Amino acid sequence: MTNSEIIMIALTAVIAAAGVVGACIFNNQLSVMQGQLDEMKSTGKQTDTMIAANKIIATAAQKSAEVAEKALTAIERPIAVINHWQPTAEMDGDKVVAWIITPVFENVGNMPGINFISQTNAAGRSTAFPDDYAFADFAANPKARVPTVIGPKQTLNLSDIRLTADYMAEVAAKTSNLIIYGWVEYDDFLEKRHRTEFSSRVNILGNAHRADARFSFPNFGGYNCVDKNCKYSTHKDVPTDTEIVPPGVTPP
Repeated sequence: MTNSEIIMIALTAVIAAAGVVGACIFNNQLSVMQGQLDEMKSTGKQTDTMIAANKIIATAAQKSAEVAEKALTAIERPIAVINHWQPTAEMDGDKVVAWIITPVFENVGNMPGINFISQTNAAGRSTAFPDDYAFADFAANPKARVPTVIGPKQTLNLSDIRLTADYMAEVAAKTSNLIIYGWVEYDDFLEKRHRTEFSSRVNILGNAHRADARFSFPNFGGYNCVDKNCKYSTHKDVPTDTEIVPPGVTPP
């Protein structure tokens, strides 16, 4: 065997050995890459699972926060209601010439109501008021639209109605039906807007021209409510109404 043949055999053996080593390295790299690919797939699945779990946690946290906010609002929020109606005689000597009727509001809640405004209206008819009466707003009292604050357990009056004693004598004689109604709006500490609507029929016992006349103010119709139960939503226009302001009434 010649030297050249020996060299060729040696080279072939080296090449074969290199091929085996290369194949082993390639197989090892392939195994590593396959493992990485499997890990990436597994990590992707875990990531998707984590994302889904985080969404569930976030939803639960949001619901929990909403429940906590509702509970806090229900307990601590301001709630404005009519405490009573205050009739005041306007006198000319010993004779009553007009009656000023004022709704006195009370915040029965535990927190102040801010940006508090109100509107009071009067309407009179010789016949009974229909069930679908529109409860339209008449001219607003400017001082009642200046935002103010009503503290917890505090009473407040912002708007009133002035009616002549002559007209109130008709109410006393039941030849005219009179209702006084309106609304208040205010914010709570979370800046959520609230609304209370109120409506009462005015009854008079006695002589409307005398200061000892007695009044009662029973609720009237479906315009006595709070927030979502109100007839008209906050800041929405009230339907136009053709009702005439009672004779002798100074619009609020």
